[in-house]
Amino acid sequence: MTYPIIKPLTTAWLIGFVLIAVLFLTGCETDYYAQFPDRHGQAKVSISLKPEYLDWALELQGLDMITMVHIHCSPGDYIGVTFNTVFNLTQDDGVSIKGTALTPDKGNFCGWLTMKDVKASMDAGNAYVNVHTYSQPKGATRATLTSLSMLNKERWDRFFERLNDNR
Repeated sequence: MTYPIIKPLTTAWLIGFVLIAVLFLTGCETDYYAQFPDRHGQAKVSISLKPEYLDWALELQGLDMITMVHIHCSPGDYIGVTFNTVFNLTQDDGVSIKGTALTPDKGNFCGWLTMKDVKASMDAGNAYVNVHTYSQPKGATRATLTSLSMLNKERWDRFFERLNDNR
């Protein structure tokens, strides 16, 4: 005797299992954005905790001889994650650079041991991207990393401030 409910239940269970497996294997990324002042470009940092990695993409322009790019923590302005790639180029029209970091820098003074620590600092608004150039070794431009939810919160805060000002 066959029960008609068995086949739909088995199918639903199989679909659920596949979705959970795909979610577990791909992990969940959180995106953070930074807009550099003076139209020097932008950065996007995506961080995943399972597995742990940090993907970054930079679009830079108007900077001469970029030597290094880092994520710094604040307060303290210490280097926490180095974007390892070759930057020793002069960019007239701009450059797009991508890469991946698997761990924070060893021995950093930010106290970041895992990507979870980096993510917590970014969530708190205590991390920024710093672009170093040959002529400005301490940093030519910097921008705070912000999540979309923080960007939206700031937009709504400004909206409510304007409402209160119009009373």
